[in-house]
Amino acid sequence: MQDCTEGSEYYDKEKGLFFIQPRSSKAIFRVFCNMIWGGRSYMMIIEKDGPYMNFTRSWQEYKDGFGVSEYDVINKKGSFWAGNEMLHQLTTSRRYTLTVEAGYETYKQYIYEGFVVRITYTILTAKRNAKHI
Repeated sequence: MQDCTEGSEYYDKEKGLFFIQPRSSKAIFRVFCNMIWGGRSYMMIIEKDGPYMNFTRSWQEYKDGFGVSEYDVINKKGSFWAGNEMLHQLTTSRRYTLTVEAGYETYKQYIYEGFVVRITYTILTAKRNAKHI
């Protein structure tokens, strides 16, 4: 399946880790999906469950994603980031809506239509002429 929406017909109301392959990608990615038949299916791209995982990471780790394999689906415990590369492959092949839900005591929801992740890889090098005095 290309994303979680294609799985809702077969995995009615299931939540868990699934494999997807976006249309523009040769790679297969493991993602957390909530399949809601007849409604909206969604894919979680980040989960931060307390202080158990350090999100201070390198660019490469954010590109590749981290923590998805270790996420405890049954108990909904753990933290993860799905990965910039996967999001790029996914969002450049179809139109998506990003919904951000946050809060413990006060719940907030933000919706962004036409969400897309564009990745550019630019390496900047600078040369300085040092003078010793």
